[in-house]
Amino acid sequence: MIQLVDYDEAYLALSGMWLRDEEIKKLTDSPDFTDQQQQDFFRSLPARKDYRIFGINYHGRKIGAAGLKNIEGEVGEYWGYIGEKELWGKGLGQLIIAEVFIFARSIGVNFIFLKVSPDNIRAIKLYEKIGFKMSGDLAGLRLMNIDIGGELDV
Repeated sequence: MIQLVDYDEAYLALSGMWLRDEEIKKLTDSPDFTDQQQQDFFRSLPARKDYRIFGINYHGRKIGAAGLKNIEGEVGEYWGYIGEKELWGKGLGQLIIAEVFIFARSIGVNFIFLKVSPDNIRAIKLYEKIGFKMSGDLAGLRLMNIDIGGELDV
């Protein structure tokens, strides 16, 4: 069972490890960051209305993080990753996105976009399966979007 839970210091520490993994870093297009920058980011979260982050819990195990950023009115940017590689390819990504969509609708976000590395073929196929459409390119990343204002079939 997938649950979105509070992103706490335990998730922060795991995220630091996951996002420094070269393969995950490349697939998520994550920049280099210091421990101090990570702590500063974490401390900024309670005051931010444009960024919602969750830890991903799978049967009691911390496996990744996901959420929305750049939230403005009815629009938000999806992002997420599973940091535990042995769980890749198990269909969990679709469950995670479904949970984020439920949250998005609860705060009035009906239009979601994302940026994905063209090298992240598995993610692109997942997003297309869910209903995201390609909408362009930006700084070497693919832009995709979806309207979740109607019935969801994720």
